[in-house]
Amino acid sequence: DKAQVGFMVARVLRLSAPPKPADAADAVALAICHLWRGGAARRIEAAVATQRRGRRVPRSWKDLAR
Repeated sequence: DKAQVGFMVARVLRLSAPPKPADAADAVALAICHLWRGGAARRIEAAVATQRRGRRVPRSWKDLAR
């Protein structure tokens, strides 16, 4: 239900309260799921590792997707 979704969003994002209105929490939850399922974390980790090695850092989403 919407209360559970709001609680999950608040917990994942370490918010003090769920986003309001409830539809906003639904939208944020969808974005979180999309990021988790889309492999964004792997691409972000790769970009951070590249930066640590002193190589070119992606400057746009297009660069990051490569």
